[in-house]
Amino acid sequence: MGTGPYKWVNYDPITQLVHLEKWDQYWNRTALEADGLFEVQDYYIRFIADKTPALAALKNDEVDMLDPNYQMQIDIPTIDPAWSKVLPHEGAGRQEIGYNTRHPIFGTGEDTPLGTAEAARHVRIAFDYAVPRQLIIDNLLDGFGDPGATPMLPTQPYYNSSITARSYDLAKAREHLQLAGYTVQGPPTPPILPFIIPGMSTCIRGTCTGSDGNPLANRELWLMETTDNATYETTSLMIDRTATDLSGWYRFTVTPMSTGIFYYYLYDWQAMIGTEWKYLTMLNVTSFNMTGPQGPQGETGPQGPQGPQGAMGPQGETGPQGETGSQGPQGEVGPSGEVPMEYVAVPAVPSIAAIALAIFALVRKKP
Repeated sequence: MGTGPYKWVNYDPITQLVHLEKWDQYWNRTALEADGLFEVQDYYIRFIADKTPALAALKNDEVDMLDPNYQMQIDIPTIDPAWSKVLPHEGAGRQEIGYNTRHPIFGTGEDTPLGTAEAARHVRIAFDYAVPRQLIIDNLLDGFGDPGATPMLPTQPYYNSSITARSYDLAKAREHLQLAGYTVQGPPTPPILPFIIPGMSTCIRGTCTGSDGNPLANRELWLMETTDNATYETTSLMIDRTATDLSGWYRFTVTPMSTGIFYYYLYDWQAMIGTEWKYLTMLNVTSFNMTGPQGPQGETGPQGPQGPQGAMGPQGETGPQGETGSQGPQGEVGPSGEVPMEYVAVPAVPSIAAIALAIFALVRKKP
């Protein structure tokens, strides 16, 4: 039961199609039709379990639109504008996890070392600090998303923009676990954020607007890279270029192959003189050593002296062979340091803290 604009007709288990029909007595029908909406008379929903055959069905004109739950962020570069277009829906979905308030660690806290609800709160806060939201968004969602802090989306009523997501901070996470009574050994000192590892890709994206604040569509943009921020106008090199979509949206993917500090600028060669350059971000591409130097090799002990030769006995008998002097003690080998190795941290899919996603639907272009 519900009050939606379409009513149930039937379900065909063979074709796996749900048939919905326009409900002429829908309470908001007049307003929708006045806005040019609510024109579809019959609505059919087809169940396709996997994303790959769903995209194939769209391309082959078997369906007109794909549900945003297919999570197609990383597939957008493969979508050909000749047979489809991408419609961004800001704040159309989220990823989150909820805590059972009766759980003995996360809820009541009775199984924490302190055994209190306040300790459970510190555990939840620690997990929140341990989620690298932006790194996940840039590398797993191809940049399509924003860090979330509440169950409410920016497009929903009662969304509070003053509540912001906690930063990725393992030191604070460790501090709150200690406040909950846990003994936590500190990890090696991490590099300064934002950082990535050589060979690791990250996304740089945004919206290109004019001086009036309106988005600039079909604008050719260059991504410039430099290691000297003070002289970026003369030392930057173009590493990629793209054109904005109809909403002024642009996206670049960068993969630094060496360590160092890299600065990235957007260059709009069509802009007015003096406004061509726009600073985007800085990346600290780094790796760090987890172990100490190799220990010195111990010295070898001295060789023992040779024993005396036995004297010749009577009638040509040979005297007993003198014993060989004892071998000197072997020098001990000094302790060997651990072999240096590169530490690579790979973020996991978040299990804590909501991430508000900008999810995309693909809609068939009609001739």
